[in-house]
Amino acid sequence: MPPATMPGQPLATASAQEASTVPTEDDSTIDQEWVVRAKEIVGRTHSDPYLQSKEISKIKAQYIKVRYNKDIKTVEE
Repeated sequence: MPPATMPGQPLATASAQEASTVPTEDDSTIDQEWVVRAKEIVGRTHSDPYLQSKEISKIKAQYIKVRYNKDIKTVEE
């Protein structure tokens, strides 16, 4: 039995923006690039956890900007 809805209540549907953020198969090459960059940062900064966190935060913000076109604030010195 389908769920009951009230008159005038819209049905739940995915928006166009949500549909556009679903990863495709081509995105896996981008993901691998970011994994390699993150591993390089971890290897380079393994003795300084503060610097490592800062650098990883920067690369996360860059990835989100490229992948989802969203700006993320990062801590700048």
